[in-house]
Amino acid sequence: MLKSYSLLCRTMFLPIFVLAVCGNAFALGEVKKAKELMASEMYPKAVALLEERIAEKPTDAEAHFQLGICYIKQQNYSSADEWFTNTVALDSEYGYKIGDEYKKAGEMALNEDQMKEALALFKKAIHYQPNLKEGIVESCYQKGESAFELIIDLDPNQKSVVADKYNIISGEAENEEMKIANLKKAAEKDPDRYGEEYKTRSKELGQKYLDLAYENAGWLDRQKAAADFERLARKYLGDSPVDEKFAIQIHDHNVDGSKHRVSFKIEAGKITPVWHKLAKDIIWITFVREFNFDIYLLDGTVVPVRNESDLPDLAGRGFKIAAPLNLAVMGFDIYPYSSEKMEELNKESQ
Repeated sequence: MLKSYSLLCRTMFLPIFVLAVCGNAFALGEVKKAKELMASEMYPKAVALLEERIAEKPTDAEAHFQLGICYIKQQNYSSADEWFTNTVALDSEYGYKIGDEYKKAGEMALNEDQMKEALALFKKAIHYQPNLKEGIVESCYQKGESAFELIIDLDPNQKSVVADKYNIISGEAENEEMKIANLKKAAEKDPDRYGEEYKTRSKELGQKYLDLAYENAGWLDRQKAAADFERLARKYLGDSPVDEKFAIQIHDHNVDGSKHRVSFKIEAGKITPVWHKLAKDIIWITFVREFNFDIYLLDGTVVPVRNESDLPDLAGRGFKIAAPLNLAVMGFDIYPYSSEKMEELNKESQ
C-alpha cells in the first residue's frame, strides 16, 4: 500500500515539474528571441516581446535590462532610464552592465559630435559604474578640442590639464588671433598660470591693430580696412585706448594767432586720420596754398573746395581734410585770433 502511494506521488509530481521546466525554457526563449530581433535592429518587435515577458513575470531582471537596451538603441533615453531603474531594483548586479551600455551610447554620441547628449549619457554611465570615469575622460581627450568642455563637466579636476592642452594648441596655431583665442581658453581654465601671459599678448595684439587702424585711417581708399582694424583693436584693448587714439582734436584759441596754428600737410590720396574741431568763440583765418581738396564734416557732409569761396565756416564743427590724388602735397594752415587781435590787425591794415 505504501509503495503504491509513493508511486502515485511521483507520477503526480512529474507533470508539474515538466510544466515548470517548459515554462522557464519558454521564458528564456522569449528573451533570446528578443535579443535576436535587437541584433537585426527590429527594436519595436523586441520591445513588444519583452513587455509580454515582463507582464508574465515582473521580477525578470534580464527582461527589464534588455528592454532598457532597446530604448537606448532607439535613443529614447527617458524610457531606458525607467527600465534600468527597475532592473537594478530587482538585481543590483546589473548596475555594471547598465553603466557599460550608457558608456557605449555616449561614445556614439561623442563620435557624432553630439556633445550635450554625450555628456548626459556619460554621467549616467558613471552613476551606475563610477570606475568608468577615467576611461571616459580618456576617450574625450582622444576626441580632441571639441570635447574639452565636456571633460571639465565630467571631472572639474581636469581644468589644469585642459588648460595645458589649450596652451599647446595656441602655440601651434597658424595666426595670432587663433593663438590668443586658445591662450584665452587656457587662462580661463587656469588663470594663475596663464592669466598674465594672456593679458600681455592680448594687449600687444590689440596695440598692433590700433596702429594699423590709425595708419589706414589716413588713406582715402583704406577706410574699410581702418574700420576693420579698429574693430579688432577694440576687441583686444577695449574701447578706452581706441577712443583716446581717435579722439577729436580740439583746437582752442590764443591771443596772437602765431603759437596755436593748426597746420595740415597732406599727401595726395590721404586724409587726416582723426577729426579736428575749432573752438567756437574765436575767429579763424585760413591760408590755403592750393584750392583743390575736400573737407569732410562730422555730420557726413563732404565739401569740395575748388576756390576760396568754397571754404565753409569750420568754427565749432568737426572736420577732416582730404587731398585728391592729383596733388603731391596739400598745405592748409588755420590761424586762431581773438576778436581784439582781429580789431588790432584791421586797424594796422587801414
